[in-house]
Amino acid sequence: METEFKSKFGTKVAHVDTWDTPSDTSVWYNIMCDCTDDSHDISVEFEYDKDANMLFLNFYKQINYSKEFNYVFENDTLIDSIKNKIGVIWRRLKDATKLLFTGYIEMSGDFVLKDKQHIQDFIDAMVEGRDFCLEKNPPVLINDELVDGEAGC
Repeated sequence: METEFKSKFGTKVAHVDTWDTPSDTSVWYNIMCDCTDDSHDISVEFEYDKDANMLFLNFYKQINYSKEFNYVFENDTLIDSIKNKIGVIWRRLKDATKLLFTGYIEMSGDFVLKDKQHIQDFIDAMVEGRDFCLEKNPPVLINDELVDGEAGC
């Protein structure tokens, strides 16, 4: 009988789930952002695809669209506020059109790690996830050589 996987993390890095199926082995973590906004957290998935002999590292994060913020200043007139809002809407329409016709737009999101322990826990989760997926799977062929415990792409 196989032993159950136990992760060592607590508050800021949380183990979410693991599974080992005939087609893949996966482990999930949730990494909290130190700014305390839940929408900034990152979900990290290690997935070993047994058919492709590859280890994937997937990051899932909510990214809010705000090409440029709608700044409102104390001394703005109603006309200034309306012009500002129209400018923001125009930039969003331009990017929506780009997405429609090209299939992509560039976006970014922030993620804050303030203390050394949080950073170390993030690194440890990466190592733990890699080790979990690779120890569950046989050695891999890379460039016609058998490499033990490594996945290549």
